[in-house]
Amino acid sequence: MKIEFDHTLSSLYSKDIDIGKNVILIPYYPSPNIISNYPIHSPILNDYILHLEAMRTAFISGNILVYLNKKKSNTDYLIKYWKKYLQNCPVLKNIPNYYNEINKKYIVLFPHFYLSENQYLLNPSLHYELLSKETIIKIKTKQPKTFVFNLFKDSINKLISLPYPYIIKITHGLGGYGTWIINDEKDFIKIMQKVKNRKHEKIIISELIKNVISNYCLQFYISKNENNDIILGITRQIIDSNCNWKGSYIDYREQNKLKNKLNNIFKEISNYLRVKKYFGIVGVDILEDINNNLYVIDLNPRINGSTSLCLMKNHFKKLNINYSYFGGEITFKYINQEQILNTLKQYLDNYEIILLGMVEKTDNYISSYIILTGNSLENIYKLKEYIENIN
Repeated sequence: MKIEFDHTLSSLYSKDIDIGKNVILIPYYPSPNIISNYPIHSPILNDYILHLEAMRTAFISGNILVYLNKKKSNTDYLIKYWKKYLQNCPVLKNIPNYYNEINKKYIVLFPHFYLSENQYLLNPSLHYELLSKETIIKIKTKQPKTFVFNLFKDSINKLISLPYPYIIKITHGLGGYGTWIINDEKDFIKIMQKVKNRKHEKIIISELIKNVISNYCLQFYISKNENNDIILGITRQIIDSNCNWKGSYIDYREQNKLKNKLNNIFKEISNYLRVKKYFGIVGVDILEDINNNLYVIDLNPRINGSTSLCLMKNHFKKLNINYSYFGGEITFKYINQEQILNTLKQYLDNYEIILLGMVEKTDNYISSYIILTGNSLENIYKLKEYIENIN
């Protein structure tokens, strides 16, 4: 039984546009090192990570044509695997660095410097504005006490007088970068120096929510027509004490319960975004404290890292599998891509492992993005430990 997605990017976007041959998906984030009107704040997006991110998005693309960067693409074994195990194998096309077909419309994760405004499916200035950590402050939904601090205009005394602990965020951080807990003056001095060195204009200051019992990511598709909006799923995020993301998992048995719990937040966010003329996939990060208060802490109007976990519910239901988990990069040393597929074959056949991407970092070093599944998180973590020790 091949994986048949509940939804793909093409089936979702086709609610609002004619996919046809003139809509292209660019699954890459722009490099943070390129000067652009839409700067992205992340020091970790090197070439091979960018390519893994691209494969993770291409995996759920459906019938949309996906453009890959020719210089980074070595996908033969991955495509062979996808054709064997996926009902909707991605349609990939290797091209040169820049996408200059002016008669095409592009779906992107983040605005790129080389596309003109009329090439985007969504206005890039609007998209960049909504991707800012400032946006959530403007939405009337329950959230931590939050304000924006301008490093060039506001008095530093406004920050020095704040009670500890609190959180500092930069406006367009990605991949877990740009969020810090400030516990004392030492933290404050260290982080402010980082922020100044990277020449950020603004930072967001937020109250730290205490006694957190759950960290959700509510994911949905917002359509031009409200009747076509759909909640895709709710994942749980694993965040360490330093605000670093350590993975996401979904429990398919609790989805209806969580949808009911978070439905008001879904309505508040979708109403705001619809007024702004946004349509597409959205991820909303929500904390729940010990008193069952819900706080919206972040808004990501783009395909999220754990979106794929939400799109295979019916497939796993048929297999009586309760959990799926995505934990970021897993590396293999002294083994090639063909050997990886052969070594993991029994787990691939049982859908205990689903391969999102593989890229050769060096001749003896391969990085991958993998979904792990099982009926307990304990078994999933044991499988992850086994994979991490394959050489």
